[in-house]
Amino acid sequence: MAAIPYVSAESKQQIVRAEVIAKSDAFVGGVDIDTWIVEHYLQKIGSSRAEVREIGFMNLLEVAESLKIRLSIADEAKEAWFDDENFMSHELQLHRDELGEILEHQQLLEQLRQAIDEVLAIALKISII
Repeated sequence: MAAIPYVSAESKQQIVRAEVIAKSDAFVGGVDIDTWIVEHYLQKIGSSRAEVREIGFMNLLEVAESLKIRLSIADEAKEAWFDDENFMSHELQLHRDELGEILEHQQLLEQLRQAIDEVLAIALKISII
């Protein structure tokens, strides 16, 4: 992305406009992190995606997203959820350090570095930087 300053004709004020100049083919998003949290939880309790079935897994993804969001402002978060399909109660508890370990295990920083390197290479190739 490039930030391009220009002066607006209408307001005579300088405005900074962002423009996408290159992007990576890599895609790692919030759902990936939610999935990693759920998989970590299932591994901890000795269960699997197949055991909780698809609807249960989708519900656990929502719980994981909620925990992830709450961990942005707290050191620890927990949430209970009842699986109607399997008649199981789940309590997911996650500490910020544990989330860091999950992200490290999934090599999130390495994936981001590769994406940044790819974007920089594209920008250099088309003489942007």
